[in-house]
Amino acid sequence: MKTIRFFGIFCVVLLSCFAQQPTATLFGRITDITGAVMPDAAVEISNTETGVKWQVKTNGSGYYTQPLLPSGNYQITATLKGFRPVTRAITLAVDQVARVSFSLEIGAVTETIVVTSAPPVLENGTASMGQVVTARAVRDLPLNGRN
Repeated sequence: MKTIRFFGIFCVVLLSCFAQQPTATLFGRITDITGAVMPDAAVEISNTETGVKWQVKTNGSGYYTQPLLPSGNYQITATLKGFRPVTRAITLAVDQVARVSFSLEIGAVTETIVVTSAPPVLENGTASMGQVVTARAVRDLPLNGRN
């Protein structure tokens, strides 16, 4: 009986560890300039700090999703044959769900559009609000009994 109880408690603790992943999710929709969806468009997500890349394709409705991305700076490139590739930069925080959608223009395959300054990404996929707390802000918190 004690073994079964221990195993049950162990499973609950193990599952709670997996629930607290320090990752973010990126999703969006790829369309052309008229608003028509772009199925099977390639989306490359690359971490600019580590060089790790993820490749995803859009579904039949033009949506893509990449979960479990470590927090950091990313460069996202959307490409489809016959359209100009579009690249955007984004910074993902822990537990952020960011929507980055693209509108592709018809053009030669060799042309690339790079967006260098963009408005901040709004989280319209969830109703949560949050911010990153720096180590200095935590250190400077007033605590009772701190010398």
